[in-house]
Amino acid sequence: MKAIINKVLTTCLMLALLTGISACTIITGEYDSPAAGEDSTPLALMLNAVPNAGTTTLLYNDIPALSGYHDREVPPRTASTEEKMEWWASFQDAILWGYPAPFVTELWGFDAVDVSGILTFWSDSLVTILSGDLDTTAFRRKLLSYGYEEDTYLGSPVFSGTPESNENFSVGILPHAFGIINGVRTGAEFVSFILMSESGDEDIEIARKSIEASIAAYRQKSSLANESNPLTTLADVVGEVGAAYITTDTRFTFIIEQSSKDRIEQIRESIGPGELSPYNALAMTYHWEDDSIILEFILAYETPAAARANIQVLRERLNKGRSFLFYDAPLSEIWTIEDVTNRDSLLLATVRLLRTTRSHDYFFVDMFYALDYWFLYPNQ
Repeated sequence: MKAIINKVLTTCLMLALLTGISACTIITGEYDSPAAGEDSTPLALMLNAVPNAGTTTLLYNDIPALSGYHDREVPPRTASTEEKMEWWASFQDAILWGYPAPFVTELWGFDAVDVSGILTFWSDSLVTILSGDLDTTAFRRKLLSYGYEEDTYLGSPVFSGTPESNENFSVGILPHAFGIINGVRTGAEFVSFILMSESGDEDIEIARKSIEASIAAYRQKSSLANESNPLTTLADVVGEVGAAYITTDTRFTFIIEQSSKDRIEQIRESIGPGELSPYNALAMTYHWEDDSIILEFILAYETPAAARANIQVLRERLNKGRSFLFYDAPLSEIWTIEDVTNRDSLLLATVRLLRTTRSHDYFFVDMFYALDYWFLYPNQ
């Protein structure tokens, strides 16, 4: 158990470094968003609180799905802290980072068994949204006990400040700003959003403004869910998956500019043959199917003709490209190609990871963290 606790706490601290990441009544009814369908994914629902302006990247996790992939049922609220921590540790390495894990009720007022989805997005700072049946009243009490200041913005409570540890917990990993949106409709039911933000330079004002922008996107219906752009197009296509990375900023050019000559040569070798036309946005998804890990790569082009024209190049790259940072192997030794096709202006490729792939279950997360997907590099 001590090893599990240390693993979870270490992850929390790493996440905190990477993010470097009303009032008393519960608000329902008046500001409800348009009802989402009962089968809507948490991703589709949380897009209602993501500002359209300035957002370039989305990281999404479906907690029940990730738990199910690892043959673990979500524990009940009445489960012991040890049971909940063991459950979380069983799949936490498959989560795309963005926030400290809320697995301890005593620290957060709710815990991870109540979380249905996690969405992290980039704007002026990093913002993470938790969605689920969250005890926001208990959460509010916890934040006030840590010394956060409470305000109200467009009818939603906002908390900001530097948290103070108490005699039982060190809360130094908590962000500098939070927000709460209650009464979010999904079918005939309601969920709550908890928003958290930490600016890179620990600027409390920037973090709070980012929370307010998210609330404004929800209240004023100026979110990604209300607009149409490449990010929303890909988010709509992603559907039910365990995790997804969606971006209009692949960082390829930035990485090349920061790389040594030797590293650039490795990158060129890993890209693979042919010239892939530039695209507007990229999505990568992870899910399980027939006891196998399925990865999908989706590229958004301007026209169906442009998407069709790149089918063969992408297929060859998925076969002849290379992973060189963690795995140092041809892609043909990492996965088998299921399909490469286009759907209107989207180019879609599906691969099935081989069981022999090292760190099989965490390949997707490693690939994302290391930006080791150069087979998708668009030739300029």
